[in-house]
Amino acid sequence: IMNRLTQNMPLQIDAAARRGGVAHIFAVSGLHIGILYAAVYALFPFLKKSRFLPAIAASFLYCGLCDFTVSSVRAVIMCGVLGITRAFGKKYDFLDSISFAAFFTLLFLPQQWFSAGFRLSYGACLGLALFSAPFKRGLMRIRLPRFLADYFSAALAVQIFTFPVLLDAFGYAPAFALLFNLFLIPALPILFLGTLICAVLALIVPPAASVFLLLPQGMFTVFLSLLSVMENTLVIGGFALGAGSAVFLVGCVALSGRVRLSRGWKGAAACALGALFIVVVVFENVVVSGCRLDVLSRNGDTAALVRTPRESVLVIDGDISLSDCEDLLNRTYGGRLSAVVVLSEDGTEGANVAAFLPAERICLRDRCDTGLQNAPLEFGTRFSVGGLSFRFESRTKLIMVAEGCAVEFEFGEEQAIGADLFVGEEPLGTKYLKYFLKNAIIKTL
Repeated sequence: IMNRLTQNMPLQIDAAARRGGVAHIFAVSGLHIGILYAAVYALFPFLKKSRFLPAIAASFLYCGLCDFTVSSVRAVIMCGVLGITRAFGKKYDFLDSISFAAFFTLLFLPQQWFSAGFRLSYGACLGLALFSAPFKRGLMRIRLPRFLADYFSAALAVQIFTFPVLLDAFGYAPAFALLFNLFLIPALPILFLGTLICAVLALIVPPAASVFLLLPQGMFTVFLSLLSVMENTLVIGGFALGAGSAVFLVGCVALSGRVRLSRGWKGAAACALGALFIVVVVFENVVVSGCRLDVLSRNGDTAALVRTPRESVLVIDGDISLSDCEDLLNRTYGGRLSAVVVLSEDGTEGANVAAFLPAERICLRDRCDTGLQNAPLEFGTRFSVGGLSFRFESRTKLIMVAEGCAVEFEFGEEQAIGADLFVGEEPLGTKYLKYFLKNAIIKTL
């Protein structure tokens, strides 16, 4: 249903939704299952303790229509646990329910452990279980209205556990997700249930389908109009957490109410984990000595970021997209580039991509035509950037000498002929590689 109404969503609106942190509104998520479960549960009060049965049946049916996505499966299991515990008069424990759902999911689909969807879905629930209640108590103490305390405590708890996952999976985290969701989440039950009801009516009476779908299409048009203002929304990125993600999440669990520590021990643990987190993140992102290479290869298009303590050079395939270049920079480096080097038989397309990157120079081997008059283009077979020396062997082959190592970048059909390190295209999939060069020694990070 959502796909039919949003399949023609402009790419810039889709990007705006992601940058604003509200893409979950248009995706199949556990929130939709929860809304459906609550709505059906409310329709059968006369069933008393058994009213959860039609609610869980409807939720399971919807989960099947959505191809059993990990978030919807998680929500169905947790709703089932909630219904059963209430029916038998037992106490419902949110954290136990999350653990049971995770165990059941991984038992049949263990590969989901590595998926971003699994980590985001269960991370959001863990955040709610560990921090929603203490945040709410803190907000109530400053006399914030209860409905605002409920919302902000839940939203902040979710943000805590999903922040490192978003950085790791997508290279950035929305800066104003909390603000945008404040206005959009309350409207989601109306949007979702209205869409679902109208879609069912359209299936029952096909000749009137266009009439029934006018309401959800109108609601989506309003939503898309609101999302258009998020196109240039600020995001947090330009660095990698690396092992800092594990330190961050371990720290969150250790400092939550589930781990009983005295205030003194919690203060000491917070200081120690905070210091360790800063050290790990600095080590992951700051080049103190030597030369570091971060390589992105995606479906045959390649970009390599070369960094020293003072210089940063991005080497790109002429066919790579601007979004792929920005993805690599979001994951590794948020500053201004010393140069962008284009390797391509026809450098025009690559030069036009490079012109939109924050770079002081754009280097190509041969002159080419470009529609961008103010692009800082430089042409020649040899050039240097600080302590890095570069030489074009051909339009698609570049030799770089750094720290006593010869690195060959080859984005064409030819094979490497002699270098300490070779960087080329990968035919399929996405790969992120990291190398460190120092004193003629190459290490893979």
